[in-house]
Amino acid sequence: MVLNRRTKFEQRFEQFIGNLLRVGVILATVLVLTGGILYLIRHGTEVPNYQFFRGEPAEFRTPAGVKTSILSGRNRGI
Repeated sequence: MVLNRRTKFEQRFEQFIGNLLRVGVILATVLVLTGGILYLIRHGTEVPNYQFFRGEPAEFRTPAGVKTSILSGRNRGI
């Protein structure tokens, strides 16, 4: 019978990775929730017009553009 024994380092590393993943999920959830709330505050009462398609502005087509929008405090960037 072989026992699967982990060293203290392995246990701490697994705990670190678990906590890192947990924090990442929590941060992503907060970011999406914040963006959703800001979107609803600004556009929640608008009636959608499906006759015309409007693509995303050029500033949101690259990660750098999104980052610039977020850092400038624009709701749509978040």
